[in-house]
This record gives sequence, structure tokens and C-alpha cells, in this order.
Amino acid sequence: MKNLLTAVAVVAALAVLAAPAAADWNQDDGFKMLFPQLPDPDGWDVSWTGTPLADDWLCTLTGPVTDIHFWYSAQDDNGNIPFDLASIGVAIWPDLPDPDGPGPLYSMPDTVGRPLFSRNFGPDKFTTRYWGDGNQGWFDPVEGIVQENDHHNTFQANITDIEEPFYQTEGNIYWLELWVQAYDEQGLQIPVGWKTSYLHFQDDGVYVPPDSGGGEILPDWQELRDPLDPAVSLDMAFVITTIPEPGTLVLAGMGALGFLGFSLRRRMRA
Repeated sequence: MKNLLTAVAVVAALAVLAAPAAADWNQDDGFKMLFPQLPDPDGWDVSWTGTPLADDWLCTLTGPVTDIHFWYSAQDDNGNIPFDLASIGVAIWPDLPDPDGPGPLYSMPDTVGRPLFSRNFGPDKFTTRYWGDGNQGWFDPVEGIVQENDHHNTFQANITDIEEPFYQTEGNIYWLELWVQAYDEQGLQIPVGWKTSYLHFQDDGVYVPPDSGGGEILPDWQELRDPLDPAVSLDMAFVITTIPEPGTLVLAGMGALGFLGFSLRRRMRA
């Protein structure tokens, strides 16, 4: 009886660990990409004004992408006037691999055809919170604006419990494309930017210059490089999380029972 109660407790613990994450994402929370691309407190914010931005990730667990978290700031801290995100646009694309390896070309979103996932989220579908501060710069690749020491405040956006989410497959590389709008208390639209990460995966983040094509024409995705040192790559700060499929929990529970000496023997899924 004692072993049975222990087994039940183990299975319950596994279920709790696999439950949906809270609205906010913290550094000790789970993730389903190679590693979280955490924000650089002294990095850049790349402006969404006039262009979408995208960065890639490697899926490490098959399952639905139920949560997307990213970090952002307002140009000049919006003069310390409070502001809110009004909408977040999300698209997920397959990877178009780097055609020449270490050569001058680079991988990018394969945006010929339809995205794997596309959705606009209103303010009732996400939460935001203050994250931290640092000495941060503002970079607008479209207008060529580079402002060091521009702002200090960093915020986190959390899209959680996504309905009809995209289903990712372990081992695949995907691209997260975001476009964001924000307004101040007077209803005026303000410039906000996606924060860069001090961690790097694969190729750089990318943006689309105006009038670079679309539809059946591959957009002219351009690499994001540090505007003060083009040899330095810029990657974007974000985390992808997902809830394991129910079958994963069942198999995990079977493995726990088997470990405690029950006759049922099954391998736990990774």
C-alpha cells in the first residue's frame, strides 16, 4: 500500500511538471527550444516600425506551441509615460537553410507560400510585465537610426494557452516572426522594439526592408548585425514553451510505476 501511494504521488508530480506554465515566464521555468534566448540588459532594441522581425529556434520536444514569451522596450522609454501593447502579430515559418554553410549567405524564414501558423493577438490574449533595466540602445534598421544609451526599461510579453496552436516536431528548426503595436495613455502609437539576446543560435535574426517582395516572391530578408560592429550577430530575446502530449504523461507514469517494482514495464518517452 505504501508503494502504491508513492507511485500515485510520483505520477501526480509528473503531471504537475507538465502542466501549463504560469502567464509569466521565469528563468527556472521550462522551455521547449534548445535554450531560452534571454534578453541582453545592455543590448539593443530593434524597432518594429516599418518591418516585421524574425529569429529561429530548434524544437527539442514534439508538441503544440502553447506559449510564446519575448522581451521588448519603448524608444526613449516613451518619455517615462506609461504605455500598453495593443496587438501582437505572430507567424511561424519553416527554415530555409544556409545554402553555403560558413559562406556569406545565411538561413532565413522560408516565406514562399503560407506560414505554418499565423495569428493576431489582442490585449485580452496576452499579459505583460516589467522585467528589468540596463543601459540599452535603439536600432531602427529601416530608417538607419542608431541611438546609444536610449532607454533603460525592459518588459516581457507572454502569450499563453494559445488556442489551436502550431504543432512543432522535435529536431526541426522554425522561425518566429513578430510584429507589435503599442499606444500610450493618450492613444498615440509609439515605437517599440524587440530586445536582443546575449545568447545566439544558428544564424542572426532578420528583418524585411520595405518593398522587398511578398506573396510568391521570396522577401529580401536581411541579417541583423550590431550597428556599431557589423561583425557581431544580433539574435532576438524569446522563449518557446509547449505542453507535452497526453500520451507523454501516460508513458511517464508507466515508467514511474515500473521503477517501483510493478509488473507493467514501459519506456518513458523523452
